[in-house]
Amino acid sequence: DGCNFNCFFCHNEGQGYVTKSTGNMSISEITKLIEIAVRCGVRSIKLTGGEPLIYRYQNHDIVDLVANIANLKNHWHDFSLSLITNGYLLTQYSEKLKEAGLDRINISLPTLNQSTFHKYIRQAETGSVRRSIEGISAAVSAGLSPVKVNTVIFYSSETRQGNIAEIPAIVQTCKSIKVDELRLYTLLWHPGFPNFKEFYQYWDSEVFSLMNFLDCEISGDVKGKLLSSLRLFAKDWSSLVYPTARMVINCDGLPVAFETMMLGRFGQDSPCVDCEHPNLCQEGPYAIRASTQGEVRGCLLSKTSINFLNAI
Repeated sequence: DGCNFNCFFCHNEGQGYVTKSTGNMSISEITKLIEIAVRCGVRSIKLTGGEPLIYRYQNHDIVDLVANIANLKNHWHDFSLSLITNGYLLTQYSEKLKEAGLDRINISLPTLNQSTFHKYIRQAETGSVRRSIEGISAAVSAGLSPVKVNTVIFYSSETRQGNIAEIPAIVQTCKSIKVDELRLYTLLWHPGFPNFKEFYQYWDSEVFSLMNFLDCEISGDVKGKLLSSLRLFAKDWSSLVYPTARMVINCDGLPVAFETMMLGRFGQDSPCVDCEHPNLCQEGPYAIRASTQGEVRGCLLSKTSINFLNAI
């Protein structure tokens, strides 16, 4: 649950506020949990956080953890192992993670503007944006494909700051680095995000005019149809598709995916029954999460969890 960033929108996988912790479970405990999951039929394992690259347990780090998990493929071949990171430490880890057995990677890139980054993402050090971009490039060079970049759309009605106008530049950056996909998605409500309503949430015409349609070669007629489709997508389709509603356009060779959390995966008429905030939950049972304490839950805001670590 620890991280070297402090993103204002972070839900920390439902673990509460981000700390400076570097991990609580041992490598053998984490590997055992994953082994049980794989034996029960789970076919996609993702290491998240916080920031997984700062994981430490005694003299072991994230590379040792990935290697131990990847060794499970000697017995169970049909699961993938991925990781989501802010990219800040990737230049020193990309090659090692590939050699250890990591299959693919997702990297967060919320802004290219250092002042915006300083205000909303990391308050201390200059050069963070550059280091994250270098990390993305290192992941591509290491062959951790598909390399996907995640950009959450935000714009504050109070400060008039955000990243919407940067989207064309982010697209061009991803093209130049040759990432496999750029994912644009909306903010997700959670109890640790008290000023959620201050920030832009859903697709609308103002946002698309600022995006300048991503600088893609798209005709005016197609632009209009795209905007109309995305409005329907955000308002009507998001609760009808599981596990996530996605619309992808080909932006001169770069797939740009739009994802929305406007209504959640069950809509307002059928809220998540195990949620602490059933009428506000936007995610639903998207993934089975294991916390740093070994507690497993089926929803980000689930009010119940099972301590598998004690059980094993």
